[in-house]
Amino acid sequence: MPKPPRPTPSKAETVTAGHAGGAVRSSQGLAVAGNLVACVVVGMLLGWGVDWAIGTKPWGMLVGLGLGFMAWLRELWRLLKSPPTA
Repeated sequence: MPKPPRPTPSKAETVTAGHAGGAVRSSQGLAVAGNLVACVVVGMLLGWGVDWAIGTKPWGMLVGLGLGFMAWLRELWRLLKSPPTA
């Protein structure tokens, strides 16, 4: 008895299956950009608060900027090491 022919996938199914990896990469890119903004802004604001409190303008903000950038690099490393989730 011959096997029945396999149904051909619809165009929507083909497009969805082909672009699933692109969606994951896109979401990872947004996570990287969001983390960059968040880490750097929080670091600068904390440094600005230290400057305001003890009057060390602009050194606290510069140190906060550096620490925020290092925190972003740490988050980027953590994100790149984790396996992608679909």
